[in-house]
Amino acid sequence: MFPKVAHASNPAAFTKRAWIAIQLYLVLNGFFLLLGAGSLLILLFPFTSLVLGVYLYNRVPHFYIGFALWLWLVSPFIRRLIDYQSGTITPGGVYTTAGFVSLIALATLSKSFSKLKDSSYLPFLSCFLAVLYGVLVAIVLRSIENFGIIDETSTWLAPPLLGFHIYVNWQSYPQYRETIRRCLFWLVLVMGIYGIYQFAVAPAWDRFYLEALQLEARGTAIPFGLRVWSTSEAPQTFATAMFVGLVLLMVDRFSPLLWISAGFGFLSFLLSLARAAWIGWALSMALLLVNVKPSRQAQIIFSGVIVALLLIPIATTEPFSTVIGERFATTSSARDDISLNARRDGYNLLLGQALSNPFGLGIGAPIDTGDTGYSISDGSILPLLFYLGWFGAITYFISILLLIFSLLKRPVPNSDGFARAIPSVFLGLTATIVLNPLVNGSNGVVFWIVGSIGLAARRYYFNQTRAAILEPSSVSENAAIG
Repeated sequence: MFPKVAHASNPAAFTKRAWIAIQLYLVLNGFFLLLGAGSLLILLFPFTSLVLGVYLYNRVPHFYIGFALWLWLVSPFIRRLIDYQSGTITPGGVYTTAGFVSLIALATLSKSFSKLKDSSYLPFLSCFLAVLYGVLVAIVLRSIENFGIIDETSTWLAPPLLGFHIYVNWQSYPQYRETIRRCLFWLVLVMGIYGIYQFAVAPAWDRFYLEALQLEARGTAIPFGLRVWSTSEAPQTFATAMFVGLVLLMVDRFSPLLWISAGFGFLSFLLSLARAAWIGWALSMALLLVNVKPSRQAQIIFSGVIVALLLIPIATTEPFSTVIGERFATTSSARDDISLNARRDGYNLLLGQALSNPFGLGIGAPIDTGDTGYSISDGSILPLLFYLGWFGAITYFISILLLIFSLLKRPVPNSDGFARAIPSVFLGLTATIVLNPLVNGSNGVVFWIVGSIGLAARRYYFNQTRAAILEPSSVSENAAIG
């Protein structure tokens, strides 16, 4: 089912066929959505996504990563349309399709399992062990026949799996870099535009979703009353992806379309009202400006000024200014923030409960937070402790520390602004780990893709440098033999 990828014969032909396959996929699913036949897509959308995922994995592996990333961030929107047109919340989680497509990368793990013995793969090995432990505890405590366990496991396993797939293919780093860069550019533009539309209009499918699930924390289901979550599943997940995209856009080539994309993206990013992501973005930008050469600093500052000139006239008018201003006020005066204080108290209470069970409850276990004011998805510490216990949580944290160490250990050329920006972005993400869910779901995928493409870049350039050093000596040896 998963033959070895044929890289050599004609990569341009494979790329052309891949784009044709993607277009057919979009036309087919879009046709039924436009007809209002969402009920037919309950099975058709996951099936066509899986077929396209297998095709891309075998023919153009870096396109497979781009497709998986799009699914994690856009398929919740497709799911809302399907639910709205079907008139009910359909079975399965919002990430079922994205999770199953990501599990195709199990083939990479199977083919390259022996590489986990290499010390450079320790971040992945540590993470896989932590997730495996959580799955085994879940199987022991609950029936494997429960589809929820399988669905939830895919959201935990997908992030390191996709990251492993990227790192195993480090020789193809330039192709993976360009694919991820283009995906983030278009995701910022598309998600940004739809986010503003969502805030201003409150579309019927989004109102249906909020009312069906009674998600009061996302605001009022009326125009200008919502917290923006765009095409993703929640404001936090949207804002995390957007902050990563916005930082990496700043090191991209000058382009009016880039500034327009960043303008839409940044306004919707602010309308998400996700303070943790705002803090992560500010930290990443500060680290980035410190760690790039002066010419790159000038480019970033210039692009930032252009985006600000586009954004400020809109963000300072009503109703945008009031919504954003009130949220910024709570960020600067956290002591008076009733919601934040309630969540802090709830966190402290639940942390004691999590620490009292050293073995954990297993991935997918129901967690009753009661009226603590804290949601289990409001951070990463509690999910790790509740689901993975002490062993799994510590092992997972070790994988993150190893990732950070590996990203900071080897330099990359100044010419590759994308690779040089990755450590700043990853540290900014890690800084939000208490407030943001970074270990599973779409946030986990973004987290591990960022870390893994950074590792791939460092190994790619390290091997280039080593080859350049060894090449003259081999040439001299051949001349002496001759």
